[in-house]
Amino acid sequence: MMTDTKGHTLLNKFFFSQPQFRASASDLTLALATSYYRFEVFTTAEDRDARCGPTAHPDVRYVRATIEDIVRDDIGLDDVGCGVPIDHPDFERIMGPLFDAVIAAFFRDMPREPTATGTLGSVDLLIARTRYSISAESTGEWIEFPLEVMSAFEEADRSVTDRTLEWLHNRILLTTSPSLLGIRPS
Repeated sequence: MMTDTKGHTLLNKFFFSQPQFRASASDLTLALATSYYRFEVFTTAEDRDARCGPTAHPDVRYVRATIEDIVRDDIGLDDVGCGVPIDHPDFERIMGPLFDAVIAAFFRDMPREPTATGTLGSVDLLIARTRYSISAESTGEWIEFPLEVMSAFEEADRSVTDRTLEWLHNRILLTTSPSLLGIRPS
């Protein structure tokens, strides 16, 4: 089992794709696209290959990638997007480790003793090329985790994003519940 530079176990038996950006794209469009599109992970080569090719952004396409590409580009598990939507039969198998890695990094970087109210930090997850943002906001005594969804280039089905937001909300509740400390979500 390989680990990335951040110590997360890489998904060796999975299949990856990576974005390629057109060299002639303007600086602004390239900056937006490179912050939006990420490496993606799939459970089968068929699923990955079906998502390879052009994206909704005219200067971006996806190509096959390997573990070696991820290691070479210093991509951590918390930097990889889930290539399939929530309705895919392998969604939980892919999103479980990705969510755990992203949330672990998020909590590690969050202030330990928030003294003020306001945003403590935020993190993004890319799921089926739609960006989901999780924020941590201190209300003084409590920390809340509002969720937002953004589909900058790809068309997202509202019912799919709503179900994904619900999955993320429930996973955050499981992860942050004091009564469940030490219990891992399945």
